[in-house]
Amino acid sequence: MIYTKQVKTKIILLTLCLLALTYGVTPKAGAAMVWSDDFNDTDYNGWTVETGAFTAADSILRCTSESMGVVHHPSTVATGTWSFDFVFSSMLHVSIIYFAVGVISDLMGNQGYQITVNNYGFTLYVVTDSATTTLDTYTAPSGLQGRQHFGFTRDAGGLIRGYLNGSLVVEATNTEHSTVNYFLAHMFEDESLDNIVVSNTVDITPTTGPGTGTGTGTGTPPGIPGFPIGAIIIGLALSVLLVIVIRRRQPVPSKE
Repeated sequence: MIYTKQVKTKIILLTLCLLALTYGVTPKAGAAMVWSDDFNDTDYNGWTVETGAFTAADSILRCTSESMGVVHHPSTVATGTWSFDFVFSSMLHVSIIYFAVGVISDLMGNQGYQITVNNYGFTLYVVTDSATTTLDTYTAPSGLQGRQHFGFTRDAGGLIRGYLNGSLVVEATNTEHSTVNYFLAHMFEDESLDNIVVSNTVDITPTTGPGTGTGTGTGTPPGIPGFPIGAIIIGLALSVLLVIVIRRRQPVPSKE
């Protein structure tokens, strides 16, 4: 059967549409999320303020204290992924994010894994009842300002990786703590947290070499998978069916 140029064009366009459609409906592997908060409901229910004052009126958890404020959320994930946005203020401060093990009453000496964040970068520590040990440090070449996206993963072997805006920048292995009780933040005035997602699976993996604390390595944010082979197969199968239908509807050329 010989197709007209118009029919060939329709076949190609419909094939591309079917591929796009099947890609869109192909299930994607999701993270095993345990809890999250984007503060779009303009409150911070589920959080406990230990010191200072906070607001979520602008759909973001912002510290309004002139001095340091401390807030925490129950979180028992010890291996998995913690991702969040941190919004810096115009002032230079050293803020702290804890994956805390110890009791909340011991705010400044809380055991667990600690990230100290400032406008120059951040440092990953492990804190025990006897010592605070540096695991890795990242210094941002151009400093850190405004909203920055952080992601941290820890696997069953104790491998901890830290990502900044999708790039792997710190990496260390530590098995000191096997349990976590809280996600805890020490922040100063006008500093904010947003888009917090905690899951019990490792949802971010680097695409190149390990982080060295100097910004080398590149991470792949979750939710950006490759084009699924299943979508291609389904799309091609539907395309073949479409060609058969078109052929059957094609007028029979006159022999005159």
